[in-house]
Amino acid sequence: MGFWEFLTGDNAEQCVVAVEVALDKLNGDLVDRLESLSRLDTIIVEMPTGMLGLNSKEVLKVRRIQERLAVNVEMTFDHGF
Repeated sequence: MGFWEFLTGDNAEQCVVAVEVALDKLNGDLVDRLESLSRLDTIIVEMPTGMLGLNSKEVLKVRRIQERLAVNVEMTFDHGF
């Protein structure tokens, strides 16, 4: 038994309350997996660099995922500093 399993027990996935993921990795399979996390509260989405409008396809994708999962979504941007 590893340390993480010792701390969380057999059902470690039920302890996940937040995840951080790049927008280009958010596909249907991952969203399905996230939906199965019963305690998930927040998703931090790494958005592509550059200016995005409120109605850009990237922002709309994040909004659809937020509505589907009923979680808080925070968008971050890598400015390359």
